[in-house]
Amino acid sequence: DIDWDFRAQLAGFTCRYVPSAVAYHMGSATIGAGLSDFTRYHLWRNTLWVLAKNTPARLLVRHGPEIVLGQLLNLAVAVRDRTLLTWARAWRDALREMPRMVRRRRVIQANRRLDDRGIEAVIRPTASRP
Repeated sequence: DIDWDFRAQLAGFTCRYVPSAVAYHMGSATIGAGLSDFTRYHLWRNTLWVLAKNTPARLLVRHGPEIVLGQLLNLAVAVRDRTLLTWARAWRDALREMPRMVRRRRVIQANRRLDDRGIEAVIRPTASRP
């Protein structure tokens, strides 16, 4: 969902917030509680791919500390939940496929219509919004 939405935003599409809308997500509806190793693996691996493909280089640098902190939190959760092997597999597989993600990145970034400021306006944490 996030990958698709991020790429749509980069391509110039917009989203609309509709507070009365109801969505039912059957996949990881209870993130952090009762996740299978399969789900954790895909969440951890795909997060790295989403960042690699979609985030402009300047924003990766600017938000590097936050990204690293998020990854360290994932590692801490893996240690706490005794799923360190799953976390390590996710990283191994994400890095293995990184050349393919970089090729995809080139296409995505070459065709983006949203500048860095526009991207930050869309992805910044809700708590910091006015």
